[in-house]
Amino acid sequence: MSASGVGSLFQMKVLRFDLFLLNLINPLTPMKDRFPRAAMVLAAILFLFAFRFLEAEPWRDIDPSEFALTESEIDPGFGAEILFSETKYRQSASNSYGLSESIDHYMRFRVYNELGVSQLADWKLVYDSDAGNIINIKGRTVKPAGGIYELSNVHVFDTELVRDGQTEISAKSFAFPNVEPGDIVELQYSIKNNEVDWMPVLRFQERLPARRIFKRIKPFEYPGFGSKISRFNFPEADLSSTERGYYVFEKLNIGAFVDEPYSFPDNSLIPSIILYYFDSRSTSNTKPEKYWSELAKEMYKEGKKSFKPNKDIQDLAGELTKGLSSDWNKLIALYNYCENELVNLRYSRGVITEKAREKIKEKGKPQDTLSRGNGWPDEVTGLFGALAKAAGFEPRWAAMHNGRFVRFQAWMVLDFVMRLRYVAIDIDGETRYFRPGNPFLPCGDVEWFAADGVVLQAAPKDGQLELATLPDAGYSVQDRSLVGTIDEMGALKGKVSIIYKGYTGLDMKERLSMMEGLEEREEFFTDKLKKLMPQARFDDFTMKNRGSHILPLIITYDVEIPDYADVTSKRLYFQPFVFGKGAQDVFISEKRNSPLLFNYPSTTNDIITIQLPDGFELEEGSAPRPFEMPGFGEYKTTLKASRSGKVIYERSFRQDLHSLPVKSYPVVKSIFYQLNIRDQHALGFKRVEAE
Repeated sequence: MSASGVGSLFQMKVLRFDLFLLNLINPLTPMKDRFPRAAMVLAAILFLFAFRFLEAEPWRDIDPSEFALTESEIDPGFGAEILFSETKYRQSASNSYGLSESIDHYMRFRVYNELGVSQLADWKLVYDSDAGNIINIKGRTVKPAGGIYELSNVHVFDTELVRDGQTEISAKSFAFPNVEPGDIVELQYSIKNNEVDWMPVLRFQERLPARRIFKRIKPFEYPGFGSKISRFNFPEADLSSTERGYYVFEKLNIGAFVDEPYSFPDNSLIPSIILYYFDSRSTSNTKPEKYWSELAKEMYKEGKKSFKPNKDIQDLAGELTKGLSSDWNKLIALYNYCENELVNLRYSRGVITEKAREKIKEKGKPQDTLSRGNGWPDEVTGLFGALAKAAGFEPRWAAMHNGRFVRFQAWMVLDFVMRLRYVAIDIDGETRYFRPGNPFLPCGDVEWFAADGVVLQAAPKDGQLELATLPDAGYSVQDRSLVGTIDEMGALKGKVSIIYKGYTGLDMKERLSMMEGLEEREEFFTDKLKKLMPQARFDDFTMKNRGSHILPLIITYDVEIPDYADVTSKRLYFQPFVFGKGAQDVFISEKRNSPLLFNYPSTTNDIITIQLPDGFELEEGSAPRPFEMPGFGEYKTTLKASRSGKVIYERSFRQDLHSLPVKSYPVVKSIFYQLNIRDQHALGFKRVEAE
């Protein structure tokens, strides 16, 4: 097995083809030492051929028997179903010194009744807007008598969605034209990606039941490299043979996918296939214990070589740790240098242009990273390992999985599920893990999507997977405060401050780092806030410590909400928990199909101080009742109302939830229902006549 099995392939998405080849073989080995001249010439020839996205294919004939269908065979509860869904996925060399990929889709629907009409009334094509776009959208409605209505491009809209209660994604949204019961609807579209996805995922489930889902996938071919397709929730019997260089897959009679809040990654739930590449000259044992032991040995050999410091690294390590007696302080000094003094190419928007970043080759060697002053995440982490070695420590590589992509299971003898790289160092009788390749991760901490899983440490022999653990709810804390006033007309004006700590801060800093400039970041927050309170106005945003891995992220802004309080001649009513205004219940379905997954335990603390207009005093109302459920969390509030009309409302919610089976859903649903009811709690004040 190549040592790159836990390399930086996942983080990169590979900006250039030569970088891809380099990383795939070994992220620490120069290309000139790996490839003969003939192979490089072949690569140059391949670059000359550009792959162009084709226009959508002509509409296919419809068999009269398809109009004769009266209901879904898979789930009669649906008013429409997919007769077939076909996908063609191709990767090819391009003349832009990289690869291109083409993804073409063709779908046919049968509409049975009015429910089916409504199910097709707002169709959405979900995609990653950071990676690419959906193009060549064509749709049509075909009547049983032969009438045809084409979808107009002016009726296709860009929208933003929130899928799991927290993650935002992009979509193309549209309604098929003039749909009625008895019609057949067809759709074609292509996906154009700016970057090649080196682990493309093709899923065999849609929003409607499907009679047939058929996919063809053609990997890129290059001497010395192989491709493999792994199945998730996909029986071996469903695999088909190859066809003209394409791998062919088909599933029949698939139920509809239900998009449920707080679910496991799609790859852990939906029948899927994943394509990935490997060094075809290497072999490995497919038995899990032997597989991971072999990978640990490869990592150990790689670490022995890559962490060997040259003179520049030796001198720098000595300078950074000079006068420090504590091992921990020495590691902090080395870590801070890697995070603060190097430009991280993955998180360098606004620092290095996209064009300049693409020209920077990933050498892999720590001395190259040091001399350049910049590096990709694994390069930055590798330099830290070399500095630690120079400072007298014994660093070794460690591999962890990315829980945002797929939940690790013991049977997965697949190198790509363990692609996150950390440096493991024993200190004070404990193994600590370091990844300065994430510039927002504190020294010695592990990202949440890696902490909830397994870790594989490099070892000369008998390396085995070990369990990693998530911190408790006290690690990831969000402190929110609002100081404001309500005037005689019921308008609320105030200043909001939000402090993000732990994983809440890590997630927000990462998201903000992918945005260009303060204006885009302000728009991001404004859009989120307006979804709860459309009539509100927000201004004067500030963001502090956005680039720090030590200090918490602090965001402040001014808010004005007209008609926040209901005011009459004698009474004033308002909801003291301003941050929950307009929030809807998270879990509305009576039944649950999949297990629940909350990213990590967390705590939210709120302090809201509001000054009422003169002449009002609390007439009725108290703080909502607290509740505590061991293993699930705790909710508590306090309320103070002074004679001067100042109201101080404090709220705290600690959620200890993480991974729960389906049978726990009724309890979780009840908890969040009670939480939302309490958050909508209102207070009443009466007007007091002046004496």
